[in-house]
Amino acid sequence: MRRHHRRAQVLQRALKRALKESGIHKHASVHSLRHSFATHLLLQGGGYQADSGLSGTCPC
Repeated sequence: MRRHHRRAQVLQRALKRALKESGIHKHASVHSLRHSFATHLLLQGGGYQADSGLSGTCPC
């Protein structure tokens, strides 16, 4: 049984293509992009709850 969803695969391919087209030669994943976004929000004073709402995770 596969845990990955088609949407995740589509997003990963789009990110890989965008990195290649922009000339960025570093590995990146959708997951690392999400963590970078969360870190940016926290550094700007957004806090965890702002991040959970924007990233679609449970604010538990």
